[in-house]
Amino acid sequence: MGWQEKYKRKLISVEDAAKLVKSGDVILSALGLGEPSMAIPTAITARKDELKNVTVGSALQIRPYPWYEKGLEDSFIISPGFASVLLRSHFREKRADFVPLMGMTVSEMLLRRIWKVDVALLMVAPPEKGWCNLGLTNFYTKELIKNANIVIAEVNDQMPVVYGQNWVHIDDIDYFVENSTPIPALPPVIAYSEVEKAIASHIAPLIKSRDNLQLGIGAIPSAIINLIEDRADLGIVTEMFPLGLPDLVEKGIVSNKYKPLHPGVSVATFVIGDQKMYDFVTRNPSVELYPARYTNSVEFIMQHPNMVSINAAIEIDLKGQITAETVGFRQISGTGGQFDFAVGTFFAENGRYITVLPSTRNTPEGKVSSIVPHLQPGATVTVHPYFTQYVCTENGIVNLTGRSWRQRADLLISIAHPDFQPELKRAAKNIFYAI
Repeated sequence: MGWQEKYKRKLISVEDAAKLVKSGDVILSALGLGEPSMAIPTAITARKDELKNVTVGSALQIRPYPWYEKGLEDSFIISPGFASVLLRSHFREKRADFVPLMGMTVSEMLLRRIWKVDVALLMVAPPEKGWCNLGLTNFYTKELIKNANIVIAEVNDQMPVVYGQNWVHIDDIDYFVENSTPIPALPPVIAYSEVEKAIASHIAPLIKSRDNLQLGIGAIPSAIINLIEDRADLGIVTEMFPLGLPDLVEKGIVSNKYKPLHPGVSVATFVIGDQKMYDFVTRNPSVELYPARYTNSVEFIMQHPNMVSINAAIEIDLKGQITAETVGFRQISGTGGQFDFAVGTFFAENGRYITVLPSTRNTPEGKVSSIVPHLQPGATVTVHPYFTQYVCTENGIVNLTGRSWRQRADLLISIAHPDFQPELKRAAKNIFYAI
């Protein structure tokens, strides 16, 4: 039997796909843009009266699936390994149950069946010669396919085909649902606040020609990119491609020429961006996606000399403990690959791990300092203080590597907001000095 006939026999309707879910099942979707469109989750949610205790797992949620709605807690248990803005109210209202995961460990949890999955949901590009491309997300998708009892792939002819270790054979997928639907795109970042501009201006001098970069998402990475246009032969070794990557390549700033691994190729594990990014990565030989167990492994990252990783935080305490995912017990996001790159960059030759955060953040109670004497009770430590290197606010940048607790406190206070420096100095004296 040819692959075309096999594929046709596995084609089912959205309604039939929804019927494969049973009460008590665990559903896990691929990360980000690898998750299916609204069609299958909507059909599953329509069975809410007959389904009970279906655990719904995900990471970096993009689409507002109806099973996230309030009042469906008896039918669907929301249990993500990362929390996007779609689920923050769920954690605030204690309607979601977080699964602590890291980029370099989630695949192992799936391969070892520590996290057992009944139904896997993902999106792929149409098959070519018997192979489906995973499109914009690899991350843990290949391991998810190996783990799950039932694998349902939504086939979308609008999903970009991206090269790398990004193909699965139709034999490894149980059912296909065809559905042509646009890929969600982010608007390009065109405006930066004065705080974001100041942070970027402190970081840009640390980036040299031939460095290898890992950048997160948001205004600060985009602002940094605008300040490094005189660099040359940068390499990209990252979890997610930065939004400005197409421009960096077109201008010759990124060549990947001097990378020891995958020379000439920008390497990541998933993509979220604007339409220009999607057009750029489509069938581009200089772009490859790999599983996170590879891209986020300490061994892989540390082999890249001059590695520069830049990630955001919510709070940092005077010891250098960083949280990028919680405010006290309340989940805001997740660890993702942040700790992976902190450790890998620490061990890379001439590695520079940079944590960025505004010196203050707004709360319902008013403005508070992002540099605090100690993290709030219940806060998750995203980066251990022993791996914290550079910390940057709009007020400056400091290097904590090799510094004592007292020295770290003094350095961090020097880049805190002036309004909060006196109380931070008093706290440092009480914490680190004999009275």
